[in-house]
Amino acid sequence: MGAAGVLLGYAVPDDVLARVSEDVQSWMVTWHFNGGATVLYAAGGRVRAWMRDFVLSGQRREGGDPDVLAGFRALLDTLGPEDHDGRRAAALAFVEQATGVGIERDCMDVKDAPVVILGDPVA
Repeated sequence: MGAAGVLLGYAVPDDVLARVSEDVQSWMVTWHFNGGATVLYAAGGRVRAWMRDFVLSGQRREGGDPDVLAGFRALLDTLGPEDHDGRRAAALAFVEQATGVGIERDCMDVKDAPVVILGDPVA
């Protein structure tokens, strides 16, 4: 696969991420206030692996190729069940390591960041 892209903060439907990953690797990391969280990897035009609800202990769900997220799973298993910040940080660290794309702190402080949607996400 070609270059890697990382989407932070804005959840898009899985099929949209799959479509934009036709010639590149795409990663998405999201979370929200009630503990829901997702790490998703797409490449070659399809979702290859995903993990949802990894912040709240005992509730995570996974699908796709288990080898893709093995390193992330190992990171999570070193953290205590109440270490919610550590679990979110582990997601970012894992994606940085997997892609080689550095995630700068400044990108987390942007308010009302624009979103570019390729194609129709409802289709």
